[in-house]
Amino acid sequence: MAIDLLVVHAPSGAGHKSAALAVVEQARARGLQVVMLELFDDAPRALERAYAGFHRLGRTRLPTLYSRAMSLTNAGTPGYGALRRLVTRGLFLRFTRRVRELAPRAIVSTHHLPLAVLAAAKLAGTIEARIIGLVTDHHAEAVWAQAGVDNFAVPGSEALFGLVKHGIDAAKVTTTGLPVEHALYTLPDCVARDHHATHRVLVAGTGFSPDELRAVIRSFARIVNVRVDILCGLDADLRELAQRELDRALVRGEALGHVKSVAPNLEGADLFVGHAGGASVHEAMAAGRTMVSVNAATAEERANERFLLRSDGGRAALAEDVGRVFEELVATDALARLGANGRRATLVHAARSVVEQATTSFWHAVGSAAA
Repeated sequence: MAIDLLVVHAPSGAGHKSAALAVVEQARARGLQVVMLELFDDAPRALERAYAGFHRLGRTRLPTLYSRAMSLTNAGTPGYGALRRLVTRGLFLRFTRRVRELAPRAIVSTHHLPLAVLAAAKLAGTIEARIIGLVTDHHAEAVWAQAGVDNFAVPGSEALFGLVKHGIDAAKVTTTGLPVEHALYTLPDCVARDHHATHRVLVAGTGFSPDELRAVIRSFARIVNVRVDILCGLDADLRELAQRELDRALVRGEALGHVKSVAPNLEGADLFVGHAGGASVHEAMAAGRTMVSVNAATAEERANERFLLRSDGGRAALAEDVGRVFEELVATDALARLGANGRRATLVHAARSVVEQATTSFWHAVGSAAA
């Protein structure tokens, strides 16, 4: 079997998968034969649960410790890179075998772990595909700087400088923006409402710890012109907690389950609230919705928040202050203005740019054949 493009991701936050889906969407629209894989598809379930659990626990319960642990990868410990490549190759031999079976002409990885596996396989001569590392935050840790990767796509200059700092030739890095679902760019602009009208706030609950989510919800208590809906994904316990807290705080709203697309929910929202994951920030900005970044703790979140604030597309706040910030934004008629600022700061053709970078040597030929 031989395909045009393979897109891979890992279960470390929803942003890596959403970026992968955006690339797949654009590749298929261009007539390419594309497959998407998760790194752990062929790995033991226990390994996937342990990896995803470690990242969720670190990000939601121990963010400072998690950030420090990740920053250790930048220390340049002798032999660390070689040891990491050896371990990852051993753990994911089935994944590498699956990639060889697909025989892609190009690969895009939206997470550094599969990128390390693929780069090691290419250095060993196991695969020959062109490999693109798609950095999904405005901060690039050393784990992204893998030998064997042909090119990198980054959302902005800060990530580019990070890769260069860790030894990547700047000529191998392209600022493409961060791919998000195309439907977000087609949403109508946020409309300024009367101060007394009910405004809808959409909260990305899956990134919060229980204490953070309680604080966000309670910050809206006694605010009458608001409805607060919480995105809870597939986490039934989180959904139950969110609905219970909404009811206790007497805040109008609903805890929502899994949604296939975030676009319809953002279309009806006046404000988006969440941790500053790369995808969350770019989805809100692409949709033209003001975002409030809450409790940015990791280096990636702080870099994404800086991009949001530099673009004047939102505000930063502690969890307990979100309601107050919402009231200030409404009182100053800032929601529509900040949403428009954010939309102007995003690169609408990010997914297309990534696909073109990955398939630069052959996509014209494929397009001509399809025609």
